[in-house]
Amino acid sequence: MNTTPSYKLIVYFICLVAALGGLLFGLDQGFIANSLETIKSVYHLNIQGEEQYSAILATGGVIGALLSGVFARLLGRKKSLVFAGFIFSAASIASSFLPSFLLLSICRFALGFGVGVASFVAPLYLSEAAPASIRGSMGTLFQLMITIGIFLISVTNVYIAKVFLNPNIALPIMFIVIALFALLMLIGSFILPESPRWLMLKGRKDQAIQVLRNTFNTQEEVDYALEEIKRTVEILRKMSPLV
Repeated sequence: MNTTPSYKLIVYFICLVAALGGLLFGLDQGFIANSLETIKSVYHLNIQGEEQYSAILATGGVIGALLSGVFARLLGRKKSLVFAGFIFSAASIASSFLPSFLLLSICRFALGFGVGVASFVAPLYLSEAAPASIRGSMGTLFQLMITIGIFLISVTNVYIAKVFLNPNIALPIMFIVIALFALLMLIGSFILPESPRWLMLKGRKDQAIQVLRNTFNTQEEVDYALEEIKRTVEILRKMSPLV
């Protein structure tokens, strides 16, 4: 067998869209650092209000991470990514309209929930959808995108605050930046194929084979990947009948 597999462009699209989950993770994590003064000016927050708004993302993230395994198992990896992308998009867009502070906090919690879901599902999807020979590098890509997201939102928010001196104008633009990337992930997630490993776990072998055929260039590579998935699925079923 050829030891140097060749991939179709869909493989790199899969990895890029899934890695956008890492970018949004970083964007939301880094957002508060350079936007808190603007938020404080718009909503006239005291120290307690600032602390509550800053901490609520982590609260949503913990709950999202705890439930992410349930979503990934029941909905599938693709639908879970679509779900996370929708939460990112809806919460960011709603925040850009400068709602009441209560609604803004709910949106912040929702963003944290999306972060929690994406932080588990996106790497899981990458590990299952990316071919074995590039799986490690694609996992690294997810981590890199988190760092890029933190850096990008920090620079962007500082620039927006300096250009738009009116905080009621600056703050919506800050949220719109996140919304744009969230919409990219949401749209891209609809195009993604389902994880072939999850399809095999659900007994949908024909669909899993079709995904592999859309990924690899030769039947030989498809057969090799299918056997690898079968071995993994057997191990997972022995470890937990609930997967």
